[in-house]
Amino acid sequence: MSGDLYRDALEAFVTAAYSKANIGAIAWSVSYHVTLGLAGVLSLVAGVLSQISFVSILSIEKKTVISIISVAAAVLTFLAGFGGFERKWQANRVYRNELEQVRLDLANPHADIAAIREAVRQAANRHNLGIDGAAETPSAPGQ
Repeated sequence: MSGDLYRDALEAFVTAAYSKANIGAIAWSVSYHVTLGLAGVLSLVAGVLSQISFVSILSIEKKTVISIISVAAAVLTFLAGFGGFERKWQANRVYRNELEQVRLDLANPHADIAAIREAVRQAANRHNLGIDGAAETPSAPGQ
């Protein structure tokens, strides 16, 4: 604690926002990669099943099994794409990185707190636009 309530409040906000962005980056990354990976695996399974001989699995006809697996793959692909998992993962990752830079700036006891506050505001705005899909690709300043 610096004793400066304004600086302390900014540091607390940045710490909390960094933690949330880090969790978000991990969660959206897992969501994105698992849905697309599983969709790919299910598509492969459906293709393989269509080429092998069997009558039924658990009393479900071959064509029904293949249809169910194909639909599941399509639904997962739809979720990943229209859910914006990749965009949200990237927006959180960029925001987390911007907040890491802010944390480094705050480590300087002589830092310009007003400039840092403005950098945090702009980073939060870019993050929100990236999550909402209003920004094509979120980017940090200078990228």
